[in-house]
Amino acid sequence: MTTATTTPQFARLRFIAAWVLAVISIGTFAIGLLTPFFSLHPNFGEGFANKIAPHVVGGLNPQTYSILEGVWHLYSLGEWFIATLILVCSVVVPIVKLGALTWAAMTGMVRSYHPFMLRLLQTLGKWGMLDVLIVAVLVVAYRHFPGGTRVHVEIGLYFFAVSVLLSMVGGFLLPPRI
Repeated sequence: MTTATTTPQFARLRFIAAWVLAVISIGTFAIGLLTPFFSLHPNFGEGFANKIAPHVVGGLNPQTYSILEGVWHLYSLGEWFIATLILVCSVVVPIVKLGALTWAAMTGMVRSYHPFMLRLLQTLGKWGMLDVLIVAVLVVAYRHFPGGTRVHVEIGLYFFAVSVLLSMVGGFLLPPRI
């Protein structure tokens, strides 16, 4: 017995919707990588430390970072582990996931896609939220710096979050079996 949700036409519409969401997700991901993600407003508190810090540290100017700028800055400071972790979780894994989602949706529109692709998407989906966790930990860590240092979320974070959500919905649209 076939229902409206199991017909070949409905399956094709799901693949098309997944492909459209993947393409939009790629665009929002690229914007999210290149636009400011957060800005850090250092402050050393009241008193002597705040008055002398601009002369010793080089100023209390706000610093704004995109994901790629942040990774580059961490590498330049010699923080290889955290820079590589952020690069892999926030750049490499999402690129592979979006590529796999796009490929699965495109090939599914014309023929059955390989089960490996579905397993790859399921595996990457489990690790896909690690980048969000890293950003959340960084924001919380900076918010609790002594002296009133503040972190402001910028537009890049929102584009990045939209990309993650769209890719998740696109992955859900792919049928589990063909």
